[in-house]
Amino acid sequence: MKELAKFNVADKREVTFLDGRTSARIEFNPPIDKLKDGVTYMVEVDAGTAIVYKPDPCGNAPAATENAGAMFLFMTAECKPKPPPQAIPDESIPSPDFETANERVWHIKFNKKIVRPTESAFIKILELPSKNLLAKYDASKAGQVEFPSDDQTILRFDKPAGIEDGMKFTLKLGPGVVMAVNAQPCRSEMNNLVGGVAMKPNPSTSWGFKSPPPPEPYVDCGDYSMTFHVPHKYVDDMAPELLHLHDPSCTAKSRNSKFMSVTTFFHECGTKSKRLSQNKMRYINTLRSDPKPIFSGAPATRKPHKVDLKFVCDITGTGVNDNQYNSNNGVETTKFTNSGNMRTYLSLYSDSSYSRVVANRFPNVSFTDVLYFAGHAENSAHQLEIESCRAFAKDKTCTKYDNPYVFIDNGCPVDPTVRISGSGSQKRFSITSFGMIQKGLDHNVIVRCRMIACDSKNASECEELMRKSRNCPARKG
Repeated sequence: MKELAKFNVADKREVTFLDGRTSARIEFNPPIDKLKDGVTYMVEVDAGTAIVYKPDPCGNAPAATENAGAMFLFMTAECKPKPPPQAIPDESIPSPDFETANERVWHIKFNKKIVRPTESAFIKILELPSKNLLAKYDASKAGQVEFPSDDQTILRFDKPAGIEDGMKFTLKLGPGVVMAVNAQPCRSEMNNLVGGVAMKPNPSTSWGFKSPPPPEPYVDCGDYSMTFHVPHKYVDDMAPELLHLHDPSCTAKSRNSKFMSVTTFFHECGTKSKRLSQNKMRYINTLRSDPKPIFSGAPATRKPHKVDLKFVCDITGTGVNDNQYNSNNGVETTKFTNSGNMRTYLSLYSDSSYSRVVANRFPNVSFTDVLYFAGHAENSAHQLEIESCRAFAKDKTCTKYDNPYVFIDNGCPVDPTVRISGSGSQKRFSITSFGMIQKGLDHNVIVRCRMIACDSKNASECEELMRKSRNCPARKG
């Protein structure tokens, strides 16, 4: 048994006799700060604590008698602590799994009236998964967090900068961000006083939320045209004028702070079409950027397109069918026919051994791969000379921008990676793979070479070509 307090009856500062020196009742200040709620205590009164005077029936002086020792029990009332203020995430902005959009001011809802703390306590916004601190608000600072008088169950703060689309976050509410008045505190709660008023702080809590997914490109299909809308962020904020359709003169334009767009009629800007059924057509175009050319002015590149987005409109209706007629100009067409034989051909090989011809017409290659070609004379007795080689897109834009890439000219390499070897009826060359900058739907490249199988009939032409190939100008790039 532990002694909480004792009082000396002889000391007037500790014990008071209500009627002066004699009294039927004494008072003392109980040890309130040491008592606990719902606990039984014992009061023990020592013998001789007081002198009791008993009247004499015969009229003599009262007899003085010391009190006997005594003890009794008492119990303090039970007190159940009231719960602290709790945040209500589902009624807050942002709430769990909330997709924050255009709200400029956020708020946190609580289950009871709250007041501002007097000491620093923080609301934190963390990026996920890195857990980097995006923003921090001190609830004790009126300039950072508002406790509005019109709704005393919420606090408000400005939406932090840096909330971008497609991100995840955690909101962390530190302990003591808000306080609630504790009107009838338990004895154990009397140590948390603010200005003499018992207060209860919120416990720490946290919840996750996310920003909306990034906007996606979309297509509007009209009666005679289609419009492609692309978010600026989707193309890394590339300038719209750097993006064009199959026809490079058809460029995108900024529509607003979030989107750019480009519009084309179904039969313009290099749009491709495909009949799906009698009254259904598919129209396709591509929005793309131009990569850096192999050298200035070259129509070919060894860099990928940063942007290459196809968009499609499937249009149904009788109106997709063209009205056609044959314009008779009154002149009868005359046709003259002859035939001939190709005396040379070009082959693509799988590697530098030139032992296996590539069977696939359009093999997949990367810009780091080397292509190995060999020109052949059909008659092995004839010497072969390569006059020129050029490449062009298989699927053209059908515009003035369909320029071939000439990488061998007058028997001389133009491309910096071309290497020519061989003699007799076979002439070999290698070149690092490349792509055409301007093209239609696909990226396939066709390579063709103009070659001469030398014989007595074209000896002078061959000699002139060999002379030029021995005095080649400096390569471009």
